[in-house]
Amino acid sequence: MISGHAVGLANVPANGFLRSSFWLPRGWSTVGFQVLAGFTIGLLFAADRHRERDVWNRAGRMLAVMLGSNIILLACKYAVLGELWRFRDPSWWIGAATLYTDASISIVLAPTILLLAAAPWLLALERRMSSAWFAVLAVSTSVGAWALHGASSASAFPGLSAGWVILPLAGNGLVGLVLGSWWFRNREARSSFRPHVACVAFLCLVGLVATLSRDPLVQMTVGAVLRFGAVLTLAMLFGTRSGRPLVHCIAQLGRYSLAVFILHRPVIQAIKFAIAHVGLSASARYAFMYSATVGCMIVLCAIRDRDERVDRMLRSVHL
Repeated sequence: MISGHAVGLANVPANGFLRSSFWLPRGWSTVGFQVLAGFTIGLLFAADRHRERDVWNRAGRMLAVMLGSNIILLACKYAVLGELWRFRDPSWWIGAATLYTDASISIVLAPTILLLAAAPWLLALERRMSSAWFAVLAVSTSVGAWALHGASSASAFPGLSAGWVILPLAGNGLVGLVLGSWWFRNREARSSFRPHVACVAFLCLVGLVATLSRDPLVQMTVGAVLRFGAVLTLAMLFGTRSGRPLVHCIAQLGRYSLAVFILHRPVIQAIKFAIAHVGLSASARYAFMYSATVGCMIVLCAIRDRDERVDRMLRSVHL
């Protein structure tokens, strides 16, 4: 997400490498983000299937964060554009609660919230079915949802709004949940994933991504899973080969991912304003904003670990 925003704020050319399918955010931090969320839910919930209340509480807190941060970020946007009059329209507030009006980055949390709330029932269904049939159901749901979304975008179904992209993204998360549940159950697969195996798997997955059809339906379904697999194998390889301090810093971003997800936006915007008059190329501007924002987030995580007051303050707002 940080990389995706840096690409946009730096005005990277549309035909540049940073906007290609091999770089963020083309499928790596959008649809792949949902596969990662589903994978994590499946991996953690499979370990303890009696945590329904905890899962639903977490979904409720994420819903509060999504709605609250959406309004705050839109308020900042409208203040910059001089459009605060929008808040005087009662219909705007109804739209904000139903995700129908202009939305901020916070809307990306909606598919994860939907999947998290449904996770206990989905995994209960998996126990009643065979794992293979549940995987077929998940893949069919994902492909069908994206096909319907593509048809609606082509005006075949004019009654469907753009907000319906939440459902196909949740379908990607469902595929991730299947992968996470399978990964938890198969200890042999986890133990056999040595560095050299991860390296070969990464190269094969990247090769498949490179040769994959450019059709949007293929990219949003098969491409999303392949990209997630590439990132996962790279992370496993990186974790075994890199120094512990660097791995710890990256792990902290994941531990406090919701706070990083929300707070990186104002930070990267402030960095953009700070270097607005510096003569940098688009690529150099991107590199600076990306690295500086990641550095700020790592510092924030470190402060949170060391200062209980900061941690309590962020936890009080469900971050």
